Amino acid sequence: ANLGTAVAETICGKNNPAGRLAVTWYQSELDLPDITDYDIEKNQTTYMYFRGEPLYPFGYGLSYSEFEYRDFSAEQSENGLICRISVRNISDTDGDEVVQIYYSVPDSKVSRPIKKLCVFKRIHLKAGEEKFLTLEIPEHILQIYDTHSRKMLTENGRYKLFAGSSSEDIRLETEIQVKGENIPLRDDSFEAQYFDSADGIKIFWLKNIGRYCIRVCEWTGVAVYEDVNFKDKKNLVITASSFMKDEVINADICGEKIQININVSDGFDDFSEYSVRLPENLPDSGKIVFFMPPDTELLNVKLS
Repeated sequence: ANLGTAVAETICGKNNPAGRLAVTWYQSELDLPDITDYDIEKNQTTYMYFRGEPLYPFGYGLSYSEFEYRDFSAEQSENGLICRISVRNISDTDGDEVVQIYYSVPDSKVSRPIKKLCVFKRIHLKAGEEKFLTLEIPEHILQIYDTHSRKMLTENGRYKLFAGSSSEDIRLETEIQVKGENIPLRDDSFEAQYFDSADGIKIFWLKNIGRYCIRVCEWTGVAVYEDVNFKDKKNLVITASSFMKDEVINADICGEKIQININVSDGFDDFSEYSVRLPENLPDSGKIVFFMPPDTELLNVKLS
């Protein structure tokens, strides 16, 4: 009975709704990946990566009131960012607005979401009323995990901030140059699990040796490592395994192709080191892409 009353009062305008969707509603199940595939970046799902047109976007909600956004600005503080914005109820109906602030890092050295929610605030505004809001974005919201230094950091660079009523209903934008850290070059030796991107690859824990490795679980696997330091280096050394037969791992090093022959091993945790000469005249730093056949594993990569 109470539910029916609440719906009736909302439909007739006695109650002014202000709820917001906490998920993206897609047009079709064809917009969704396999139910067991949770890689939202690769599959371009959720409001952070979806490039299609949703049925109802993340943060969407209805109201009998209408709101105007003005004077959006941002500055960096010791603890993150401080955003300031003015919101006015320009309708004749009292109501609540949920002010949502998103951000993106368009020049980032790593893959980032199209936009990401960083702070929101629900406010009540009487008809014609205006409020000036100060919203704090904690630094940890802006941080990413850097696979090169293996720590959380705030990336130095240009940040775009968006203020709106949903992830798609953006009213105002502003930019700020955030003083953070530059993503460093990789160490001369690094674990294979710390790739920048991968396809057909899974990370496995090897109990017998107490280490993580990457393993190809499809017909082929690709692992990408950015910002590899090639200065004064002559050799590429990988610690790898092939547990079905002798195989070849191909590597693309700044556009130069090399092959690494891998001998069949005695099992999942039986690894050997394989060394090959690096191509001549490489830049001081660049990218290595490994193309791995089925049933091969990679434990470590080293430049010497």
